[in-house]
Amino acid sequence: MLNFSIRQRITTVAVLIFNQNNKRWLVSKGKKPTESKETKGVTKPPKPVPYLLLKDTHSIDDDTLRGIMTNRTFPRIRNDLFTLIVRPWRENDTYYTKKSREIITTYRLQTVVSKKLVSKLATVRNRIKRRIREAARYALPSVGRVRHDYLFLAGLNVYNVSWKELCVAVENAVGNPKLYKTGNRPDR
Repeated sequence: MLNFSIRQRITTVAVLIFNQNNKRWLVSKGKKPTESKETKGVTKPPKPVPYLLLKDTHSIDDDTLRGIMTNRTFPRIRNDLFTLIVRPWRENDTYYTKKSREIITTYRLQTVVSKKLVSKLATVRNRIKRRIREAARYALPSVGRVRHDYLFLAGLNVYNVSWKELCVAVENAVGNPKLYKTGNRPDR
């Protein structure tokens, strides 16, 4: 007795037809078997595109990062997910990318996740960093300010919170006018 394996059905049928009038090939596709009367007119909404490209997301250098974390005069916003610290650039500050040495003209972003307070697992810490970076890519171009450094000190709640709540929290924190008050700020 022969044992035949079950193969999947063909989902679309493409037919090539040569059109004599326009001198080109036409492609007509058949109906997909997954479409039904209920789902025929329903389309998914388009996925939002981040305003900030991934290549334009730059990190803060180690010396500046150390200065931001030890200097308590920079404005901070705290919520139950993270703490955001913002440092404005000085007029004569010029920062370059690490590899291509191009001048950075927008802003720099860094996420710090504590191994002691959050998790010992690197996968958990990396996921928290990725989630905050992606939420910031959506929020920074619309409510952030150029020539600023944004430092996120993340907590464990970022790992479990829904994506929509995280995006709203990042947008509210970055757009808070308390972060951008002008006044006596230290040079370093």
